Amino acid sequence: MSTPPWPPPARAIYRKIVNQVMLGLATLAAVAALGALLLVLIYLLIQGFHSLNVRILTQGPTPMGVPGGGLRNGIVGTLVLLGVASTIGIPLGILGGVYQIESQSRFAWWVRFLTDVLNSIPSIVIGIFAYIVVVLPTARFHPGQGFSASAGGVALGILMIPTVMRTTEEILRLVPVSLRDASLALGGTRWRTTWSVILPAARAGIITGIMLALARVAG
Repeated sequence: MSTPPWPPPARAIYRKIVNQVMLGLATLAAVAALGALLLVLIYLLIQGFHSLNVRILTQGPTPMGVPGGGLRNGIVGTLVLLGVASTIGIPLGILGGVYQIESQSRFAWWVRFLTDVLNSIPSIVIGIFAYIVVVLPTARFHPGQGFSASAGGVALGILMIPTVMRTTEEILRLVPVSLRDASLALGGTRWRTTWSVILPAARAGIITGIMLALARVAG
C-alpha cells in the first residue's frame, strides 16, 4: 500500500491509522483461531469427562455394535512397540554417537552423513523396509503371523536411531575436554574414560534426545 502524497504530519497520522487497523485485524484473526480451538477443547473435555473411568483403561475393545469397551489393547500395544523400538534404537544410537566422537576415521564421516540422510527419510519408506525385511520372511515361515509388534518395533527402532545418535554426538561435544584429559592423565583407558566420565557428564542431554526420539515414534 503506497503512502498518499500528503504533508509529513498528515502522512504520519495516516500511517498510525493504517497500523492500528491492520493490528486490530490481525488480533481479531488470532482471537478467532484461538477461540475455535478453545471451543473444540472445551467440547472434548465436557464430552470425555463423563466417559473417563478406570474401566476404559482396563477393558479391551468390544465387538462392533456392542456398547462399552476400553483402551487396554491400544495402551498395551503402544507400550510394547515403544519397548521393542527402544531396545533397538537406544543402544545403537548411543553407541553410534560415541563412535562418531571417538573415531577420527573417514568411516565416521560416512556414518554421520548416512545418519542425516536416514533422519530425513519419510517414515513410510522405513515401514516398507520393515515390511520387506521382517513381515514377508515371517509370513513365509509362519503363515498368518507376518504382521506383529516386532515388525512395528523394528520400523520404529530404525526411526529412533538417527535422533538418538545425532543428539548423543552433539551433547558429547559439549563435555569439557579437561574432563577427558584428566581421566587419561590419571591412567584411565579411552573406553573407561568414555564410560565412567564422558557419558555420565552428558547423561541429561542424552536422556533428552531419547525422550525426543520416543515422542517422535510414539506419535
